[in-house]
Amino acid sequence: MKKITLLPLLPLVMILQACQPEPPEHLLTFHVAPPRAPYSQQKQEEIVMPLSKTRCAADGAHIFTIARVDSVDLAQVQIGDTNDYVMGFLFTFDQVGTSRIYQATANNIGGMILLKDNGNPVALRHIDGVVSSGQLFMVSEFSEETNLHLVVEKWKESIERAKELNSITRVGL
Repeated sequence: MKKITLLPLLPLVMILQACQPEPPEHLLTFHVAPPRAPYSQQKQEEIVMPLSKTRCAADGAHIFTIARVDSVDLAQVQIGDTNDYVMGFLFTFDQVGTSRIYQATANNIGGMILLKDNGNPVALRHIDGVVSSGQLFMVSEFSEETNLHLVVEKWKESIERAKELNSITRVGL
């Protein structure tokens, strides 16, 4: 019986591993919290938002990940006719992300869209209408001490890494 040694292939394997891009530092995932949680057919997770203490039952499966985000910017929105503003994030999605956020909001009016960063809830958006523009504003759930400009910069780096990784692996996150 002939023995095959794989030792000569070891340097090639090491080179291929070194060429792969690092995974994103921040894995952002978007989830739906349906308006009538008991009627959802998916496994749900009870979430309590860190700042507002809003409770929701979010679907365990995500709609999409950071790889479907084209850009994120820090934004503030005026609340009604008051002089009060709320800080948050304005996400712009690619074509697949736009389609998925459209479907999720169309099917869940009255529910919420939840954003998790590495599994931790960080932003929330009440679904008051269908989002068809490919852009979504989400209210920040970070504490006032958090440097939101730094958060957005780190997310932008992770978006670029996710897109690079997605183009190499063609996984379609």
